[in-house]
Amino acid sequence: MNATVQCLLATIPLSQFFLDNRWRDFTQKNWKGSNGIMPEIYANLIRSLWKGDVAAVRPVTLRRLCARLNPEWGLDRQQDAKEYLDFLLDCLHEDLNQNWEKQPLLALSASQEATRERMAVAEVSKIEWQRYSHRESSFISNLFAGQHASRLRCTTCHNTSTTYEAFYSISVEIPSTGRNIDIHDCLRSYCQEEQLSKEEMWNCPQCKCEREATKQIIITRAPQFLVVHFKRFAHAGKTDSWKKIHTPVNFPLHGLNIESYMVPPSNKQRDIFLTAEEHPDPAVTPPFLYDAYAVMRHLGASGNGGHYISLVRDAARGCWRKFDDDRVSDFDPNKLKSDQRLQNEQAYLVFYGRQVAR
Repeated sequence: MNATVQCLLATIPLSQFFLDNRWRDFTQKNWKGSNGIMPEIYANLIRSLWKGDVAAVRPVTLRRLCARLNPEWGLDRQQDAKEYLDFLLDCLHEDLNQNWEKQPLLALSASQEATRERMAVAEVSKIEWQRYSHRESSFISNLFAGQHASRLRCTTCHNTSTTYEAFYSISVEIPSTGRNIDIHDCLRSYCQEEQLSKEEMWNCPQCKCEREATKQIIITRAPQFLVVHFKRFAHAGKTDSWKKIHTPVNFPLHGLNIESYMVPPSNKQRDIFLTAEEHPDPAVTPPFLYDAYAVMRHLGASGNGGHYISLVRDAARGCWRKFDDDRVSDFDPNKLKSDQRLQNEQAYLVFYGRQVAR
């Protein structure tokens, strides 16, 4: 919990939103969140941390509320930081969601879905984002929500079915290639077409029976803040234990370019880029360059124990800071020993902020 909050604290627009009390104008009594309780508790915590007038702040009230909403967060054992990040962002989103009371849109008919499947992905993703935003729109989604398309393809008749989903983070596998791994290896693996297993046969609507299929993911909208999760834990056989992947992953602190993992723009979007006749949507407009501002580490040999710490960029002071519960220290990432680099085998979550287009 502590490491997650410190990484979110370094997301400056988010912290400023709560420090300026703008959250009060947007909070909803939404039963899908905490009925509007979470924003105030989170704001009080952020204000206490930002003031810095005490050596350490214990997020007791936040933890109690989280335990009320989900008893799992009240247990005295290590919880997965990625799962807690998802939980916290989702709760804040629901409590700040301006559209949560709108009536759901009608589901698409089979003929409408077939028509969409023949359209360019870039065009359909825009329509699907409008459908998503019809009931999902908050300050949180404005900052963290991206979109990807997941396409199933029948290997017999080559019929396809594409689903568009919003995401607040992306979870990438760490490929075992016997060489140095970098974040682009992980992203390429995330977006490459993969053969589904025999246990994942697809009921192809054209063949009208179960068929072997492939699946491919492509990013269709780039978020303002991109959280990359390295999947370091895997089930150890048939037991309940989790083994940890200790492979270091190189990733840039400046200028991560995700354009090759984005859907190519449609002809209409290209015309907008070239003519500037209207304001292009930044979520689909290159360049897609990101700078890292926080890294969360998992210390420990397995997923059944260990400890999380956060390392965040302090833009105001021009340095990075290490937060290990109540122990805080400054450091220069360029002067760390090789085994303590931000990109070592302990990196679990990397928080990126998109560069402002010039």
